Amino acid sequence: MNTTDTTAPVVLVCSSPKAGSGRNGHRMPLLLAALRKAGYDVHCHHQIDKVVEIAERLGPEGLRAVIPAGGDGTIRLVAEKLPASIPLVPFPLGTENLLARHFGFAADPKQTVQTVEHGPLYRMDAGSANGKLFLVMASCGFDAEVVRGMHLTRRGHIRRSSYIKPILRAVRNYSYPSIHVAPVAPTQQGGLEPSVDPPFVQNPGNPCSPASAPVVTNKLSGASVPAVGTDWLCRWALAFNLPCYGGGLQIDSEASEVDGRLDLTTLQNGSTWSTLRYVAGVFAGRHRRWTDVQHHLGKAWLLTSESRVNYQLDGDYTGRLPLRLECLPGRLTLRLPLTFGETKPVLDPSRQPASRVPDA
Repeated sequence: MNTTDTTAPVVLVCSSPKAGSGRNGHRMPLLLAALRKAGYDVHCHHQIDKVVEIAERLGPEGLRAVIPAGGDGTIRLVAEKLPASIPLVPFPLGTENLLARHFGFAADPKQTVQTVEHGPLYRMDAGSANGKLFLVMASCGFDAEVVRGMHLTRRGHIRRSSYIKPILRAVRNYSYPSIHVAPVAPTQQGGLEPSVDPPFVQNPGNPCSPASAPVVTNKLSGASVPAVGTDWLCRWALAFNLPCYGGGLQIDSEASEVDGRLDLTTLQNGSTWSTLRYVAGVFAGRHRRWTDVQHHLGKAWLLTSESRVNYQLDGDYTGRLPLRLECLPGRLTLRLPLTFGETKPVLDPSRQPASRVPDA
């Protein structure tokens, strides 16, 4: 952790166009006023490209912080566009705000100004999903189908109650197709910028079976990527960079953003009854004992399916399989709130909890 202060007077605020429509939307003008009162040259934009343009011109030496004002999706989009060295200070205005809640950020202008002025710098990992950044988690399966349903019907600010209809629709219609998971070799890019790998697909000549070891082929170049270790089938896959999930569910409480790995949880059974059982098991804290729930720790995986399977990143519908997941060590810099910053460890890529299964 680096607590060295700079005298950079510029703060960039990037707000979602919908950031003012929620119950905390009135806090945005208060935040801008508090930052200006503290002596900062404040620039606020809805367009992320404009924020990137100013940030690249100023660089980390001339920029105190970038404040993404919105939910996890807004933070993810801002982080994806900016270099890893630019510090972010989230101002949570979304529905779940998983990253902000984990680190103690609040939609409090006074706390945010204190964090901008004195918050220690903290470097953490991120994930890459077909070249797109994610900070909290990526998943494919039932919950991604729910997120897709929300994406198709969203009107304005999302509340937790907004998920009721998409959940009921997924319960009625989702067929739980098989998902093939194969550990693959990482791209060795060092994680300082987002991966730009094109999507990968399983070689059509290989059957999708737990005992197979498929050749993975780049759709554009035709180059093969060898599978690493044992591959398997599941009906639901969730990759975590942080130990967070919506609704307060603790699916993987051991996920760490400083170990240079992603935590992958896969659920083997697919049905409405199985989904209810898994949710109940998570609430009771018993799901990790079940043989049909697998936990793996690794650097990169390839997920494919012979059926149409959607995936989501940090609560936003993003696309369909195939999906290449990879950990990007040290990809993001935060300024942490003073009330929480000193409790977080420095980046330690060698830390691998022994209770989980590392990649080969």
